[in-house]
Amino acid sequence: SPYNKSPKNEQALKKQKIKNRNNFQSTQKKRLNFVNHKNNVKNYNSVAHIRKKAYICTTNQQTNALQKTIAQIVSVVLHPLWMPLYAALLVLCIPYVRAEMWPWQIAQLSGGIVLLTIVVPAVTILVLQRRGRITQWSIPDRNERIVPYLVTWLSYALLCILFNYYWRMPSYIQLTGVGMYVAVTLICIINLFWKISAHLCGIGTLCGATFAMLWVIYSGNIAMLVLLVLLSSAVAWARLVLEAHTPAQVFVGFVLGFCCGFLPMMLFYV
Repeated sequence: SPYNKSPKNEQALKKQKIKNRNNFQSTQKKRLNFVNHKNNVKNYNSVAHIRKKAYICTTNQQTNALQKTIAQIVSVVLHPLWMPLYAALLVLCIPYVRAEMWPWQIAQLSGGIVLLTIVVPAVTILVLQRRGRITQWSIPDRNERIVPYLVTWLSYALLCILFNYYWRMPSYIQLTGVGMYVAVTLICIINLFWKISAHLCGIGTLCGATFAMLWVIYSGNIAMLVLLVLLSSAVAWARLVLEAHTPAQVFVGFVLGFCCGFLPMMLFYV
């Protein structure tokens, strides 16, 4: 009978209670261990996810820093100040043009370009920067570009006069100088209302003049044109990476420069 409270029954009941309590504690401990394990796995996944995001963020920052460094190097090497010098070197690489020039004309060409299109604008920018008229060498502010552009425009005008009336350069060089002068003039005007990429305009003028020159007198050398197209793409990428211009400013700058370099020679010879 369940109501029979003999010592044996009480001892068995006590053992059963102890066993039930141990089973309950064991079950609770297993459940707690499972919950802790689940939380640990969740925390580990969260930490791993955070570390992964931090690694990706760090990698992206390093990649962006490397891209900006490369873009700055490209922008300096292919700066508009160097475009007339590069144009002269490309022109002198064409045997037909080089054969038409006397040694003193080559010296005048090199000296005039270095003095009027590199030294004068560079000194102007340095003086304006020292006086606080411009903030950076790259002149990101459109309003700060007015005075340097005006000095550059006067330098190109003087260079064109020397090419055409005093030094009697070959017609290819005269027309290339005229194209660059027209490009600088249009940049000065457009800059009063809208910021345009002078980098792309400069290398675009070089591409247009080289394309026209190869078409007219030396159409067999395609490698030079391919190289200029690749360099133009590199300049466009660099200006966009540095966030110096919008895609529209880059595109319009290149098209404007190409037309200014291409049309004078084609209109003269065709």
